[in-house]
Amino acid sequence: MKKIVILLLSFSIILCGCSTLTLPHYSPNQQTHSAPNTNPDTLTNETDYYPSLDEVEAARDKYLKDLSPETINVLGTWIAAQNLSMEVTFINDKFAQFNDPDSLMWNIYEDTGDKVLIGYAYDESEKEKNHPEMDGSEYAKLYGEPVVTQNHLDADSYIKILKDYQSIIYDDDFSKIFSQLIHYYSLLKETHDVEYLLKIYYTYHDMDYYLFRYAPDTFKDENIIDKSTIYKYYGTLGK
Repeated sequence: MKKIVILLLSFSIILCGCSTLTLPHYSPNQQTHSAPNTNPDTLTNETDYYPSLDEVEAARDKYLKDLSPETINVLGTWIAAQNLSMEVTFINDKFAQFNDPDSLMWNIYEDTGDKVLIGYAYDESEKEKNHPEMDGSEYAKLYGEPVVTQNHLDADSYIKILKDYQSIIYDDDFSKIFSQLIHYYSLLKETHDVEYLLKIYYTYHDMDYYLFRYAPDTFKDENIIDKSTIYKYYGTLGK
């Protein structure tokens, strides 16, 4: 009987335990902020530009208008959890495990449960010794040990959560960003294209670091050797 390897994914979304966000105090102003960039062809490009605090404050005045401080904190905490959990995998390998659309890793966006199959573990040397004629996927299914993980949210779950949050947003341009995220999750499930996973991460990153928080200030006193990720802005909120 095969053993089952249970893996706790490093990018599993954390819905609880995320520290409470504190937005820098700011006074309402009349600055304008451009509409969000919703062109998928431009969302994968990093830029040297990142918004100033004045621009972020103007964006908050526009996007978060009429939302209570409690609602802003709940929404900001959830966005931060998505960004930080995906950021770990992005830094490690830019979601390389999802490059193959047939990879079992995609099951985490297709299924939920305590034992979602995400791959098979096997000894490559044993395979070459005993069955060199077989390809890796065929050998894995026959002789490998199933690797499973606990998964609470699939693509449909994220879509539902995003629609719930979208329903309380008053600003049309901010609502469009949520519509874009919902669209990405739908395409992610349909195509298994890693580019949509990247676009989702870029959007969460920008919202966390350059809307709900202001990363250059939030982390300025932190002992972080490489702050390059913090100072990246992908343009998903406009410029």
